[in-house]
Amino acid sequence: MHSISRPPARKTRSPRVCDAFLVIAVLGLAGCSPAPPANAPGGGEPAAAASVPATLRIGLEADLQGFDPLRTRLMGVSTLTVADAVFDTLITLDERGAIQPRLALSLEPSADLRVWSLVLRQGVTFHDGSALDSAAVANHFRRLIDPANRCACRPFLGPLREVVVSGQYELRFELSSPWAALPAVLGEPSVVSLIGSPAALGDGETFNRAPVGTGPYRFTEWRDGEVVTLTRNDQYWATKGDEIDLRPGTLEYRILPDQQGRLAALRAGDVDVIWTLDGSSAARAEALGLRVQRRRGAGARLLVLNTREAPFDDVRVRRALAHASDSAAYVAAVSEDGVLAADDPYGPGSPFHCDSHWPEHDPAKAKSLLAEYGAPVAVTFGHTATPRGQAAGQIFQQFWQAVGVEVTLQPMEQVQLVASVFRRRFQVGPWRLRDSVDPDPDLYGLFHSTSPFNVTGLASAQLDGLLTSARNTIDPTQRGEAYCALERYLANQVPYLYLAENTYFAIARADLAGELSLRGGLLSLRGIAPSSQAIP
Repeated sequence: MHSISRPPARKTRSPRVCDAFLVIAVLGLAGCSPAPPANAPGGGEPAAAASVPATLRIGLEADLQGFDPLRTRLMGVSTLTVADAVFDTLITLDERGAIQPRLALSLEPSADLRVWSLVLRQGVTFHDGSALDSAAVANHFRRLIDPANRCACRPFLGPLREVVVSGQYELRFELSSPWAALPAVLGEPSVVSLIGSPAALGDGETFNRAPVGTGPYRFTEWRDGEVVTLTRNDQYWATKGDEIDLRPGTLEYRILPDQQGRLAALRAGDVDVIWTLDGSSAARAEALGLRVQRRRGAGARLLVLNTREAPFDDVRVRRALAHASDSAAYVAAVSEDGVLAADDPYGPGSPFHCDSHWPEHDPAKAKSLLAEYGAPVAVTFGHTATPRGQAAGQIFQQFWQAVGVEVTLQPMEQVQLVASVFRRRFQVGPWRLRDSVDPDPDLYGLFHSTSPFNVTGLASAQLDGLLTSARNTIDPTQRGEAYCALERYLANQVPYLYLAENTYFAIARADLAGELSLRGGLLSLRGIAPSSQAIP
């Protein structure tokens, strides 16, 4: 299979290794992920007497957003964690960015990267019994790019112009310009990459709440704010037919927004595995003898600023807050063991990283910029109504008040907070740049002037030009230079502030058998089975 070559690494801040066994998990292709911190003895491996429960219970941080791309703007970590079990992507990418088969057996580009030809696996069926063929795949993507459907997801499909069926199991992706990121878009679980049954998609409202895919588990039930239940698909195409299927018969996802509540539920035996960003919880779990898996990924956790309204319509105020903020002190203050401060949008060791000249922590410079601005500055900081969210608000409130900015904290439920950011009814709010092997879809979606995901409101012909240039460049070296130029522009304009690098943790009971995967930042449970039953 074809693999796009990478731009040469510029400034690498940490060693990188390939997590060969962390396969099966919201793009030029980057290499393997940065090496995670070492686990405590036995932390990432199951205990000797490992077992697979009949019902696997998973603690999630938030309720789901829905599964129909036309009805949900984005799929967060919780939604994608469930979707990863219900759906399959066409391909996957290994840790070096090379294309590996899943629903598709091959994906090959033309020399100019304007046409990509795909051959599907035969004999795959959706959960409703209908066949996966080229018409079904074409239906999925045509539905998303049809202007009449006005899919908010359209920016993530870049220059995709048409999907042409060339045979029962063959099709072509035809593009209006070269696009090196297409394999990553097709290979990483996201709002655009998960292939649903055409028959079920005919009723998008029902599909949004009861999805039908080709994955290893079938949808059973979703009780808002409480639980999502899936049942094992015993006709799954990747299951070895001559062996007894020893994967869990049921996956039960419980909605537990508070991180401490998730950890307490795990310790009490109410759930078997949880997902978290909280390094301190992971450290406590290791000390308790629980199983912990880490991933230090690409992307970053951010605070986005609404540049369309005062005071953030003035770059001096945005730069002042950047100089007043200290992400390293923030990480230390919230005891994020194993989590590092961020200073670029691409993540540790990324070949796209360069010296962006991000504003350094300098309170005196912040005060000078605010004095130059010449008016009082008052901002509202939106955060989740959890101990973790409250801590973030209080810490940045201290940073900014120290240079003369009045800060009002606004706690909200996570769904409400995300909605306020999407509608641009906020001043300061949280955002996450995905852990992805290619920055193109996320950065284009977040900053292009035509994108419905441009929540910061920052827009200019120069920024659009930098995004388009980075997207359309084929040569790996030139592509790296284009993303460096984009990074420096963003560092100058400061439409966001950095919280921390994307580091994720899966915490499980000590005797849970199988592999825990955190690729892409989501918790994939495809490997929860004896080794002979692990799903690719």
